[in-house]
Amino acid sequence: MVFPRAALAVTGVVTETLRTADSGEQKLKGFCGSCGSPLDNKPLSKPDMLGVYVGTLDDPSDFKPDLVMFASRGHAWDHLDPALPKIPNMRPSK
Repeated sequence: MVFPRAALAVTGVVTETLRTADSGEQKLKGFCGSCGSPLDNKPLSKPDMLGVYVGTLDDPSDFKPDLVMFASRGHAWDHLDPALPKIPNMRPSK
């Protein structure tokens, strides 16, 4: 899920590594400093935005998606809501 960085407060140690996204843009990928679980993505080109892995939520059932990103990478066991708009993949930025 993606939202403004200011909407999130993180407690604890987050370890970050610099990665290149499919778009070619650089992003910081955050991991739990204790167990290594993936936590978030911070695109350097959009410093006010943050992507958080739904599995990091205390109650992921509260998450209600508005759209599906990278729908072309879905797995057969991941049954996406057919009513949600889908973006098949992300294109490189221009």
